[in-house]
Amino acid sequence: MENCVKINFKSVATTPGWVGIGINTKRGMDGGQLMVAGVRQVPLTPTTLRPSSTPTTLGNNSLLYVDVNQVDTPYNQLLIGSATGIVGVYEGKAWEFVSVTEQVETVGGTQVNVTTMEWTKQLNPMDGNDIQVVRGQSIFVLMAFGDCDDLDYHGQEHKGTAVIEFLPADNAAMKSAEGLLNSMFALFTFSFLMGVL
Repeated sequence: MENCVKINFKSVATTPGWVGIGINTKRGMDGGQLMVAGVRQVPLTPTTLRPSSTPTTLGNNSLLYVDVNQVDTPYNQLLIGSATGIVGVYEGKAWEFVSVTEQVETVGGTQVNVTTMEWTKQLNPMDGNDIQVVRGQSIFVLMAFGDCDDLDYHGQEHKGTAVIEFLPADNAAMKSAEGLLNSMFALFTFSFLMGVL
């Protein structure tokens, strides 16, 4: 049954940039599976041309105002980490992108951008190269975010790690978790609300 179970990872950060979450069997990014997502504002081509309300003459032509709109474009990447950054693209099938949103929220009288992303991961995918979540094993859950949508070094202040035993080794703990396993989905929320929060 554990082969069918998925974990839902949800990460929230006060940033207009990218948000990343990942797992590893050891501390740090080296060999970790890293999932990154964000919402990029992409300018559209000019949509409206209208005459200037106070025309300025350049020869026989008056200036035109051009309204350029932007559209929010979600993006996501599946990556493999190294000790010093990103080493490649994750090509397994265990992770599935769910969603990413970016909203402006008011916190303590200040408006901040909040980016929320979700991914699901199979506990024990059939791919032997994938990180397996097995009974009694601690998994390092990694979280980081950037100040903009360009994937770059996050800095010490924009990262965190939690060590989680998703499937407890002892039977007493397993009995209490059995309801979650039977529902086919275990929910894990790893939130980072930093900055003014």
